[in-house]
Amino acid sequence: MEQILVLLKKEQKIKSAHISLPYELFDKDEQKLGIDIDDILESTLEEYLSVFKNSLINIDSVEFEAKAVTQSVIKNNDKDTYLVVDFGKRRTGIFIVSGGEIILTSVLDFGGTKLTHLIKESLNTSFEEAEKIKKEYGLKRNTKNEKLSQVFLKGFSVLYDEINKHFIYWHVHKEKDEKEKTPIKKIILCGSESNIAGLSEYLAVAMRHKVELANVWTNILDTEKSIPEINFEQSFTFAPSLGVALNGFKKKN
Repeated sequence: MEQILVLLKKEQKIKSAHISLPYELFDKDEQKLGIDIDDILESTLEEYLSVFKNSLINIDSVEFEAKAVTQSVIKNNDKDTYLVVDFGKRRTGIFIVSGGEIILTSVLDFGGTKLTHLIKESLNTSFEEAEKIKKEYGLKRNTKNEKLSQVFLKGFSVLYDEINKHFIYWHVHKEKDEKEKTPIKKIILCGSESNIAGLSEYLAVAMRHKVELANVWTNILDTEKSIPEINFEQSFTFAPSLGVALNGFKKKN
């Protein structure tokens, strides 16, 4: 990564950066109420940030990935409650945002790559072919291969269980002297693997709740008036980057 940053600094004349800390820096087996820098081992954090230091790139701000995503997909000053699912290649970040604050976040050790491996093993094919199958078929109801359908359902049941656990926890669990919680308005799906065909529909049926693919341009531009160069499917990958960019813009203004 350091070599890539050095190359970018040289080619793009980068002097400083706003960065987001990945979910992997947290203990993925532990749910956390709120997010604090103390939740990350100091040595791990310093090791991560030293990459930028060694590349001679100044760090203007540090943001947690969950917060960066929130800044990208939830409208400024929106005080409603949302369950955000950031479904990536290696892992999935699941967090609840209420009143503009991240209340609960956890990391699921399941992502698109693990699903690809399940397809690969089940159909005895190459990783590349399994990746193509995943993108082509997904959770489409008209998938003719019953074995493939079962693989998808098995994989996504892990994701569903974790989302459902958070959903129930929010609506049932109550701390002492805690004010009444507002119900989760909708589930927002983002991340590089969130555009797998049929995923949002599957979760909506399984959860019996509204599931919506994220609009990462929510606080940046009106997509009805201006069409971004990045297409809708590609945009999910850039939610954290756009979130930290927005954070940097706010600090300048």
